[in-house]
Amino acid sequence: MVFSRSYVTHLHNNVILCQLQDSQDHEHKMNLRFELQKLLNVCFLFASAYMFWQGLAIATNSASPIVVVLSGSMEPAFQRGDILFLWNRNTFNQVGDVVVYEVEGKQIPIVHRVLRIIEKGAPTVM
Repeated sequence: MVFSRSYVTHLHNNVILCQLQDSQDHEHKMNLRFELQKLLNVCFLFASAYMFWQGLAIATNSASPIVVVLSGSMEPAFQRGDILFLWNRNTFNQVGDVVVYEVEGKQIPIVHRVLRIIEKGAPTVM
């Protein structure tokens, strides 16, 4: 069987076109796979950070194990912007201890130093 040169050229061009199309399909699938892998990596990063935060909260017995000093009220010991790592180890606070508490209705924990302890039922002067 003898084929004409134009027929062979036509077949050759069709094979090249099919190869190009297969290559583009493969590249599209690889790009999609790459984008999905990036998305999964970001999800893994956020999940890991959340698990770390929850683990730290359990280990320190504190809902907010890391806080930032927002005002200058703790100077000179703590400057505005300092990061504090909290550890709930004492059931009773002493004068001079740094305490963190939450005010109902506010999202931000309050950081203060214990200046004095007033016994329950003792008269107070404002």
